[in-house]
Amino acid sequence: MKKFLLLCSVPALFFACNRAKREQMLKGSWQAVRVLEADSLLPVPDSVIQLHFYEDHSYRYEGTLNYRESGHWRLQNHLLITQSRDKTAKERQVRIQKLSSDSLFLEMQEKGRKRLLVMRKLHE
Repeated sequence: MKKFLLLCSVPALFFACNRAKREQMLKGSWQAVRVLEADSLLPVPDSVIQLHFYEDHSYRYEGTLNYRESGHWRLQNHLLITQSRDKTAKERQVRIQKLSSDSLFLEMQEKGRKRLLVMRKLHE
């Protein structure tokens, strides 16, 4: 029985450590470099799209048309889940396709079409 519990706890510990590492990599400021929809480049001014992830798990989003949003974020497996401070807004989930120390690829659905937001980390 002890061996079984040990075998079960090793993967759980691995995923917990992996999540902590991914959370640490995600924290900071990110700027869009490309926005793709159905594998086509969208004519969106990339530099105005920014995401900021903070230590207290709050976030701030700055987008096109002067859109701003803030709230709280969390990671669950390969999902980035955000909840806006606007209580009428629904929780949003996007798939993290790639996360490294300098690159973030977020996959989402927009009006039934796959969209990919490619971002680079801003070094402050």
